[in-house]
Amino acid sequence: RQRQMCIRDRHKGIDSLRNGWFFLADQSFTRSITELNKDNFSLASSTEILVNEQLIDGFTAQQQTKLVLRATSYLMRGWAREQSEDEDLSKQASDDVELALKDFNQLGIDNELVWSAESYLYIKKEDTERALISLNKLSNSEMLSAHEKELIEDTKTHLKNSCLLYTSDAADDLL
Repeated sequence: RQRQMCIRDRHKGIDSLRNGWFFLADQSFTRSITELNKDNFSLASSTEILVNEQLIDGFTAQQQTKLVLRATSYLMRGWAREQSEDEDLSKQASDDVELALKDFNQLGIDNELVWSAESYLYIKKEDTERALISLNKLSNSEMLSAHEKELIEDTKTHLKNSCLLYTSDAADDLL
């Protein structure tokens, strides 16, 4: 029953995101995360067999699935919150992305999804150096189109220029 609720809530959350119903998406992903944080998480035997074929060393099928589902639920809730017109929810978006990254890192997942989330988080936190590292990883990916890589390069240029302007302004203040 718990597994079914978690999956149903995730599907409702995705549908709500598609329709621009960000508050409902937030609620659905919150319910999913709540269920995933409970101790009695289990998989159907057919699902466990599939997960075992792609098992990450050091994790059981249940542990790995729980972390992946929770990480993606945090990430999607963060996206819903960022898109929300509710200022309080919007402020919580980066916390969700940070929690997603924690789970992905625990699993050793380091891919375009993680780099995109890191880029968002570090830009939001005005950590230009770390944002540029993640953006560089993205721009070197073979999975992205030339247009996407161009947008990333534009973002990197903007960040570098903003950082230079900020540094220059700060230096002027010292004079």
